[in-house]
Amino acid sequence: MTGLTQALVLAVAATGGMGVFLLMPRGDAARSRTGWGLCGAALLFLWMLWLSGPADAARGERVLFGLMASAAVASAVMTVTQTNPVASALWFASVVIATAGLFLMQNAQFLAVAIVIVYAGAIIVMFLFVIMLAQQSGGAIYDRLAREPALAVGAGSVLATVLLSTALASYRGVTPPLAPSPAAVAVSQTATLNPAQDAPQVAGLGAALFTEHWLSLEVAGTILLVAMVGAIVIAARREGA
Repeated sequence: MTGLTQALVLAVAATGGMGVFLLMPRGDAARSRTGWGLCGAALLFLWMLWLSGPADAARGERVLFGLMASAAVASAVMTVTQTNPVASALWFASVVIATAGLFLMQNAQFLAVAIVIVYAGAIIVMFLFVIMLAQQSGGAIYDRLAREPALAVGAGSVLATVLLSTALASYRGVTPPLAPSPAAVAVSQTATLNPAQDAPQVAGLGAALFTEHWLSLEVAGTILLVAMVGAIVIAARREGA
């Protein structure tokens, strides 16, 4: 990467991390305004990174990618800074939908549909049920006040720096620092596949799930059902008391 690109990556991580830290629930309106300003600056730096890509990409496609990615990033920030857990779950649904749009831009239709069905259609709904059943008396203290925000934001900033650097290096045709060795790639390409994995995409996934891993699938479904029933029983006892 060039020096300008590295500076933009560090600026995104630094300003975005500080902005998210200030937006963590602390009950201070002035801190929130400053945090929104820093997050806006980080998003501007991200747009500078996206628009500095190869010139062979269509401008409309790059702008559409920027809009989808901006929606995903903004929704992710709202997810971790909300004091209401129900609102946080709904913002997470927005992250899922924006990510599905990014998958569609890469012609990964199955991944786009799967992430919406699995996360927005199942996991987020389960989150909402558990939240509504477990917090009948109001919001908990850990939802109103952030715990260890500096540690969480610091780890997230380091992770964002590594991911951005690796993605930009791969996008520009440079070998990423954490890329697998050529020997590992050759072994994975020459490995013997079973008939379920030889089937194309969705057919292979369905065959693997319902032939080789059917027991694990049934056990996972049973565990989720038991957890839901347990939450309902606990909530009913609390209401009776």
